[in-house]
Amino acid sequence: MNDPTTTFGQLPSSEKKTIADAVEQQVKWLDLNPTAKIDELLLHKKQLQQVVIRIITNVNSEFVHSNDTDSQQHRYEL
Repeated sequence: MNDPTTTFGQLPSSEKKTIADAVEQQVKWLDLNPTAKIDELLLHKKQLQQVVIRIITNVNSEFVHSNDTDSQQHRYEL
C-alpha cells in the first residue's frame, strides 16, 4: 500500500485513506450480506470502482497539469 513504485503508493495519504475506507465499507457490506444477489454485488463493485477511478483520474490530471506547467516554464527558459 505504501510502495512508491505503484500508483497507489504514490497517492497522497488522504486519497489512500479514502480508498481504504471505501474498500472497508464494501467488505463490511459483503460480510453482512452473504446471500446478496449478483445485481447487488455488481452495484457495490461499481460504487467502489467509482471512488477509485475518481481519485486516480484527479491524481493523473494533476500530474499532467504539473508536467505541462514544467514544460512551459522550460520553454520560457530557453
